[in-house]
Amino acid sequence: GKPEDAIKAYDKAISLKPNYAEAHNNIGLAFFDHDQVGKSTLAFKKAISLKPSYADAWCNLGNAYQALEKFDDAAACLKKILTDYPNFSEAHNNLGNVFKEMGALAGAISSFKQAYSLDPSSTISHSNYLLAMQYSNGQTAKTLFEVHQYWDSVHAQKLRPLWPEHNNLPDPDRRLRVGFVSPDLGQHPVGYFVVGLFEYLSKKDFQIIAYSDRKSDKLTERI
Repeated sequence: GKPEDAIKAYDKAISLKPNYAEAHNNIGLAFFDHDQVGKSTLAFKKAISLKPSYADAWCNLGNAYQALEKFDDAAACLKKILTDYPNFSEAHNNLGNVFKEMGALAGAISSFKQAYSLDPSSTISHSNYLLAMQYSNGQTAKTLFEVHQYWDSVHAQKLRPLWPEHNNLPDPDRRLRVGFVSPDLGQHPVGYFVVGLFEYLSKKDFQIIAYSDRKSDKLTERI
């Protein structure tokens, strides 16, 4: 979590061994984490020039291009590495993110599905698949419910034995305390949709607690 220190360390490694492809890739990641996306792009390109089949560097370059909103370049990088490594789950997931940003939902859904089929333990690519399905035409409430049930059966049910037992009284007539947690409780579609819910829920029947992990704005304060 200290990208500046990481950059110094990788700089030292590169000064000692200029053709060290992994160090160029890693300094690119550190630049990316430090919001220096332009520098990260150059570092990933250098890593690829030293090691043309470097799958992680191609994938990272695609991510950097996506951050710069150069979606065609991002897709080209990811398609290039998938030609050589068709079973690279992370690259399929990242290509799905690029397609989603471009509004190409059919491609996004296909890429996310391919990603989690190659790595069934990946909650990220499987969650991305569900998100893309939400925006896709032709989906029904039944279809969406079924794919979310499947996600639950694969990723969540195995954690059920670890759920803590709560000490609250299971009295159906007591006032129900409900907590809402979101990074979007502010000037965001979620914030605009949910504020009315909070304002009109019966204060007699519900105690509402909102946990927001975003910088506060006027809508956050209202919520």
